Amino acid sequence: MPKSVAATTSVLQESLQNYIQNSITHKDFQKTLTENLQPELETDQDTTNLAHRAILEYFESVLVYANNNAFSAKSTDQFFSTIKNLLTNFKNNSELPASEFKNQELVESEIKNCVEKCEDSKTEIVKFLRTSFFNHLKLWKKFFHESRQVLHVREDKFLMKTVEAKSLKYALPVEYEKLDEVDEGEFNFIRYSELKEEETMGSESLEVDVDPKTEEINKLTSFELKYSKQEIFEMMNGSKSGKFDFSDNLEQFYQDLKGKVENHSREMKQNYE
Repeated sequence: MPKSVAATTSVLQESLQNYIQNSITHKDFQKTLTENLQPELETDQDTTNLAHRAILEYFESVLVYANNNAFSAKSTDQFFSTIKNLLTNFKNNSELPASEFKNQELVESEIKNCVEKCEDSKTEIVKFLRTSFFNHLKLWKKFFHESRQVLHVREDKFLMKTVEAKSLKYALPVEYEKLDEVDEGEFNFIRYSELKEEETMGSESLEVDVDPKTEEINKLTSFELKYSKQEIFEMMNGSKSGKFDFSDNLEQFYQDLKGKVENHSREMKQNYE
């Protein structure tokens, strides 16, 4: 609950002190400000209206300034009322340039009346008016007298129908997809081979379900030379017209070629185990 205060404390001072001591929330404090600013200055739409928010924050700074400079309750109320009257007068004179506002007789009379009633803090009041109020009239003119430009941003989005995805359990890397539509002639020297017995006996003896994805990868990475040693020899010797003699190196050539194919098949299996 808000603390009790002496009779010499104004409602505004009391609200600020309770907010500083966390006896009330900032929303409750702003509600008190709104009640003391209306109907001349509207601030009830501060969450959506930038001018309303600026007014609330400005008059909060007015009370904080009075509190920091130890204004009396009477001086605090008079100071708050003077700033409110000056800002209201500026708001209602949209045709008056900001540079000429402080020269108005009504403005001078308002300031003189405030200073005379606040003898204990007139120096601080004059300083605040000079540095905080009159120096920001161009900003208040933006809030009160100029319409803010509203930008309407349009963003068009197009929904593209994607290719139906396979279940992750059965999906394979692109490089392992079997090329069913490729002409037979393009696989000149290799072919898919049957899985060796030792690769399947382990899972059968343990009676463990084989992951279809793993099984398919094993099939696609199992390949071998398409031709036998003798066929390779005939191809190498028969395609030449005796100009070159490979008879001394054919055995080594065949073993090297076979080893490279087997090594590549084994490496592909290891990469995706």
